[in-house]
Amino acid sequence: VFCFCFCFCFIVLSGVSCFKLLSLADTEEEAQSSLARASNELSAGTRLLVLLLRSSQASKEELDLVEAALFPDVGDCQEQGWEEIVYTAMSHLLKTKFAKSAKDIAVNPTPLQMPDDTTKLKKQIAVVCERTRAAAQQAAAGVQP
Repeated sequence: VFCFCFCFCFIVLSGVSCFKLLSLADTEEEAQSSLARASNELSAGTRLLVLLLRSSQASKEELDLVEAALFPDVGDCQEQGWEEIVYTAMSHLLKTKFAKSAKDIAVNPTPLQMPDDTTKLKKQIAVVCERTRAAAQQAAAGVQP
């Protein structure tokens, strides 16, 4: 009787464990699918932003820098996220190529860090886009930045 109860309990518990494992596997698969979809949407959005900037008649060099900084090929990075990479790249652009004056230029790179929220990242992207547009307008008017 004891052996029968033990075997029955083992079968029931292993069935529950197997069900939980299958459920967890399904949940993980859904999360991976959701992450891939979000990555594709973010990649499409950044590519659209780059295309819009290309219509501003800015120099090819500046547009190539902005495109590289926006990192439009969003993938599944385990170590650094898209926000960290773009935040650092935008900070670097604002401190070098798009610095307002020579005294604003910094030579030390900013280490990768996760921004507290996306507000500062959005502001940095907006500033880089605005300075790219302003440089294009100055170039069209024949004024050296």
